[in-house]
Amino acid sequence: MRSNNAEVKISRILEQVGCTIGGEADWDPQVKDSRTFDLIAKTGTLGAGEAYMNGYWDCKRLDILSEKVGAPSSQIKRQGGLFLARVILLNQIINRQSTHKATANAEHHYNIGNELYEAMLGETMAYSCAYWQYGSETKADNLDDAQLAKFDLICRKLKLKSGMKLLDIGCGWGGLLRYATDKYDVEAVGITPATNQADYIKAKAPEIDIRVTDWRQIENEKFDRVVSVGMFEHVGRKNYRDFFGKTRELLATNGISLLHTIGAPKTRYFEDPWIEKYIFPGGYIPSRKLIENKSRRSIDIIDWQDLGPNYDHTLMAWNANFQAAWPELATVMDEKGNQKYDSRFKRMWEYYLQMAAGSFRNGTNRLFQAVLGDQNIASDYLPER
Repeated sequence: MRSNNAEVKISRILEQVGCTIGGEADWDPQVKDSRTFDLIAKTGTLGAGEAYMNGYWDCKRLDILSEKVGAPSSQIKRQGGLFLARVILLNQIINRQSTHKATANAEHHYNIGNELYEAMLGETMAYSCAYWQYGSETKADNLDDAQLAKFDLICRKLKLKSGMKLLDIGCGWGGLLRYATDKYDVEAVGITPATNQADYIKAKAPEIDIRVTDWRQIENEKFDRVVSVGMFEHVGRKNYRDFFGKTRELLATNGISLLHTIGAPKTRYFEDPWIEKYIFPGGYIPSRKLIENKSRRSIDIIDWQDLGPNYDHTLMAWNANFQAAWPELATVMDEKGNQKYDSRFKRMWEYYLQMAAGSFRNGTNRLFQAVLGDQNIASDYLPER
């Protein structure tokens, strides 16, 4: 009886946003196992994601389903009150991004194998929002060019010049640093907590100074420019003031910093439970207001740009690459001879990419780029787009 009641309730909720269980539209969920309804009734979005991973339901266009279900005008509320209360309590009391926890959280996501990321990310190996268009101006029509356009935009905003010392906090696989080194002849330093990323960069660009460390552990150094791309989401709101304080400490006189981060329209008290458990443990998406409040004691924001719609295109391009590469990825074995990426992983990963795309399409998530520095440089700073 419980499953029937849950099914009726969930069906009614979905109908509010134009989705029909078992319907003919590409975004209509096709439920193959009634346990789906109990899972969603008990833990909301966590249960929905786990039911999809288990193969209990399918959907041809998860991105459109996500766009509809998560739209600001939608009346859908997250279920699983006790679970969410626990998440909120943890976020308020515990520093989920202490130095030790930050390293463990990074390894959970980034040390799952370069084979996956090489197949998904393209030539640049950039795991952050690309720059496809601004307003009506087209910047790129394919993923690799869009990522290069993003690198170019960041370097122009940083006003890079030959010989400058550039620090990339959370440098990923080093795409931005390699671009800045090649195009601007800078002295590049990158830090990452993920050993597989560091090894990759050392093999590709030995001239770059790569360190496996946490941003809090950099001492007694100065940099002309400091950049952080797609890493601030892992800093944790309890550490924001320390992050901006460290950024200011590391900047030389008249230095400039750039922050590139996923953002939220309003300040949140918790993140999606499924994302928290399976994709980005300890992650937190900040609002513009929170960034402004936490940075003002240390450093000034001198330029701001919202590039939100570009992430929708980026995530869908990653998903297309992932799907095309899946037959080969499914044959990859780990060091013990076991299948590295099984069918459950595939469902988890495609769910993550497509549901995230929908959240940028409907405005639930945004993409912020903020240029920071001392107020004395603001009057002479010319914004780039």
